[in-house]
Amino acid sequence: MKSKIVSAIGDYYREVVLAYQHFSKKERVLFLSIFAIFIISGFAIGVRVNDLFLVEVPAYAGTLREGLIGVPRFINPVLASSDADRDLSALVYSGLVRLNTGEQKYIADLADYTISEDHLTYTFTIKDNAKFHDGSKVTSDDVIYTIKRIQDPESKSPRYPIWENIKAEKIDEQILKITLSQANSTFLESATIGILPSKNWKNATGNAFSSSVLNLRPIGSGPYKIGRVKIGSLGIAESYELSANSKFILGSPKIQTIILNFYSSNQELFSARKNGAIKSIASISPIDADEIKKDGGTILKSETPLPRIFAVFFNQNHNELFTSRAVREALSIAIPKSEIINSVFGEFATPINGPLGSPDLKKLDTDAAIIAAKGMLERDGWKFNTADKVYKKTTTTGTGTKKKTSSITLSFTLATA
Repeated sequence: MKSKIVSAIGDYYREVVLAYQHFSKKERVLFLSIFAIFIISGFAIGVRVNDLFLVEVPAYAGTLREGLIGVPRFINPVLASSDADRDLSALVYSGLVRLNTGEQKYIADLADYTISEDHLTYTFTIKDNAKFHDGSKVTSDDVIYTIKRIQDPESKSPRYPIWENIKAEKIDEQILKITLSQANSTFLESATIGILPSKNWKNATGNAFSSSVLNLRPIGSGPYKIGRVKIGSLGIAESYELSANSKFILGSPKIQTIILNFYSSNQELFSARKNGAIKSIASISPIDADEIKKDGGTILKSETPLPRIFAVFFNQNHNELFTSRAVREALSIAIPKSEIINSVFGEFATPINGPLGSPDLKKLDTDAAIIAAKGMLERDGWKFNTADKVYKKTTTTGTGTKKKTSSITLSFTLATA
């Protein structure tokens, strides 16, 4: 069969050559042009088809050098309070659940879970392959130990108010129940807190918990393990080298090595970037972002918004002006949120219009917002005083001889740190 195909191709080739030899000069040029177009088109189609079926897959390799301001003191999810502490704790430790940043939902990390119909009881079943970096299994005892440490006032954990009235009950080595005093839609976020290996910490009681060496050389179950630690002349950590945990329960991280260098100021941090000591900087300000862009750097926005809110709080006890709903709503509409964001935060903030972080529904341009705000005030009895260029409202209290008229001015003071 193969010899017949080869023979047929040979015959076809000889016929083409013979026909070509009988072509005129113009016919040969036309034939070669068409043949060239055919070859180029076929190649382009082949490349396009190849691209459609190829999938880019991240490699398991590489080293990331990142700079942070501050020095880690507590690489411990119970005690972590600074950016350096929290970043390292998130890399070294795993929680019962983890936030999937791509889909913005919580997924099982160390444990699978179910929620009762009244949303008061969460039952966690620790996975069989959940292990700490030293190879020991993660158990219910480790989870309960971590929660008790948070709830112990002597630990002075920043997370104490969240966990204060929560009850954890061991069912067996792998199953535990966590019961809330009242339904809390944000509890799963709290359940992302890293779990401590109780066998390593059991002797660290009282003040020894915060002074233990494990706070600087921790053993967790997270995506990275602590490797080399560089200590400076003052006995303070200057850098941490982290290596990928190949047995991480959610799969080995793609970046094999992360080196975190610590600096005391912005000036040192950006100098380190310019001289090549670091390649990445986290949690920068919008002003710094603009400088980095000018230097040819790339700014990557986090898929997970930082839980930080800048807001104006109306103190009704200090100024009766804010007891008026019309005043509060008018101010809320009139404040040029988008302009503030553009001038202060660049593209790294989102306007909100409520305590739950909902998008701003009152999207009016500046002029329309001012007109709407004025309408609200005037319908509530406020009148614009052209002499003082401010809104005022006259109120009357009492009756008869006790009747009293007073005027209130729409003015207040903003205080900030």
